[in-house]
Amino acid sequence: MTNKNWAHQGDIVFVPFTGEVLGAKKQDKVTVGWGEVTGHTHDVHCDDMQVVKTDKGFILVLGSEGRVTHQEHKDIILAPGTYVVEHEREFDWMQMTTREVVD
Repeated sequence: MTNKNWAHQGDIVFVPFTGEVLGAKKQDKVTVGWGEVTGHTHDVHCDDMQVVKTDKGFILVLGSEGRVTHQEHKDIILAPGTYVVEHEREFDWMQMTTREVVD
């Protein structure tokens, strides 16, 4: 499936992916982000989804439309396709370092 639409919810980014996906497991819900202070979660719900956990996040293969939920953000809809899911990063020019954005 080809999907060119990236999305984000808070500090979680969903980037279209066209590479080969190996070792995916069927799930209908996966938590892709956790709030360190609030305990809130970014959850992806989809009836036809396969998930791979990676070092930096997840790869999601959505066979149908998916919904991303969070207690403090508006739900977003993901089109069918394959996504790499990671935490947004920012560059600190003063310290010359890269860090994850905190939601």
